[in-house]
Order: sequence, then structure tokens, then C-alpha cells
Amino acid sequence: MRFRTMADMVTVCAQEGIGIGELMLQDQCAESGKPRETEFAKMAAYYTVMKEAVRRGTTEDTTSRSGFSGGDARRVLARLETGDTCLGADSAGGWRMRSA
Repeated sequence: MRFRTMADMVTVCAQEGIGIGELMLQDQCAESGKPRETEFAKMAAYYTVMKEAVRRGTTEDTTSRSGFSGGDARRVLARLETGDTCLGADSAGGWRMRSA
């Protein structure tokens, strides 16, 4: 890996004229030895799973059977939508839920 910190990552991207996504794809290919297309397809599949998890977490009751976990995403979303965050309304930075 060509970086250890976020600052290093930004520096590498600036030096090579690439975005973070491209940097991560290049590094993953170098680490795995697999072709770009294979790694990109794998990353795209992970992204799809993550988007679905966010969608479910913000639109469905995801409370566990025990009731000890789940529901956090809906609570965070409700706070963001009203601007009632623990850091103040400005901390949401104009965040808005986007459908994907």
C-alpha cells in the first residue's frame, strides 16, 4: 500500500492525478494480483450490498430479536432530517437522503 494515513492518500492522489477510488482499485489489484475488471466487479458488488444495508437500516425495522441492537440508522436519519443533531444543525452539512 502506498499510504498509511489519509493525508498520505491525498498526497498520492494529487501526485498521480487520480481520485481515491482509482487509487484504491490500483492498490487492490496490486495486492491481490487479480485483473482490474475482477476487482472492480467485486467492489461494485460490495457497494451494492452496503447500499442495500443503508436502505434497509433507514426504512425498515432492523431491531434484533432481543431488542438490544438495531434501529440506530433510523434514529440518525431522523435527527439529520430535522437538523436536531448533538453537534447542532450545521453539523449535518446540508446532508440529504438520496435514493439510489
